[in-house]
Amino acid sequence: MIAAAVPMATGLFMLTSQDQTIFMLGLVGYLGFTYAPGAMLYACAPDMVPKGTNLGPVYGLLATISNAGSFVTPIIVGRIKDATGDFNPGFILLGTLCTLSLLLSLRLKAR
Repeated sequence: MIAAAVPMATGLFMLTSQDQTIFMLGLVGYLGFTYAPGAMLYACAPDMVPKGTNLGPVYGLLATISNAGSFVTPIIVGRIKDATGDFNPGFILLGTLCTLSLLLSLRLKAR
């Protein structure tokens, strides 16, 4: 997860650049690593819950959180763009949230 979070956060911050080359590198960095953490999370779910637990509600919760984020985030970024007239504050917010997620994931302890 950490290997995907660093390029993803860096890519989001690079999307604020006015230089087209840096913008495109940021876009590739962001899009290239966006879907990697989700796949790892679904693959690790059976190992994270106690043995004998029904996995249906666990996957349901993962899907609900993922879909809620996919629904709410574009609305928030759109409102920020409407308020400021620029996409940069929205990208900075997303980069900051990715960085916060990285820092929180570093606090997880291995079993």
